[in-house]
Amino acid sequence: MRESFSDLQSRRGSHGNHAKGENHTSARVTVQQVLAIRRSPLSCEKLAQQYGLSRQAVYKIKARLSWKWLTDAGTVSKKQRRG
Repeated sequence: MRESFSDLQSRRGSHGNHAKGENHTSARVTVQQVLAIRRSPLSCEKLAQQYGLSRQAVYKIKARLSWKWLTDAGTVSKKQRRG
């Protein structure tokens, strides 16, 4: 029996063939930059100018809507590690 597309997608991380973070081909920031953005008291607009990102991208990083798998310690969250 063939696996469904959603089954295959859910197993991508456990096989090591799911790029995320700075390993993703479209990544514009590094893990260290994401952590710095999260800690910064500067506005999203100022951070966007500083890092060459859009305000929306900075907001999503600060609100943990993107890079949500990354903890404040710079490690992968346990929930994401399970795959």
